[in-house]
Amino acid sequence: MNAPKELPLVEITLEDGELVVETLKKGLRQNKVETVLLESVSGKVRDVTIAQFVGGKFFQKKLNDDFLITSISGKLSERGNLGYKGDVIVSLATGGDKTLGGVLTEARAIGDVTIKGRIVSFKQ
Repeated sequence: MNAPKELPLVEITLEDGELVVETLKKGLRQNKVETVLLESVSGKVRDVTIAQFVGGKFFQKKLNDDFLITSISGKLSERGNLGYKGDVIVSLATGGDKTLGGVLTEARAIGDVTIKGRIVSFKQ
């Protein structure tokens, strides 16, 4: 039996102050990625907006703390004129005991932030 092929990896590194979601999508466009499965991350963020599903409704929270991104997952797919759609799901932690997770709407990188994902398909 043949082992399944491993999907190619894309790595996007953001610099200090860059908007995470916007820059991630820009990097995917530049690499001609159509669909990506987000897999790993290293780095810190600030000025975070995160969406959480509570009691049957989505709520957005704006947070001014600095956070370490402890995990990332999700799928982004390019949808023509609509751009990339999908969710960037993260877990965040402060230097203290505060942790939270949800859909990252936006945040700014503190120093370098590196995001890796597996490319499901390239744009034709």
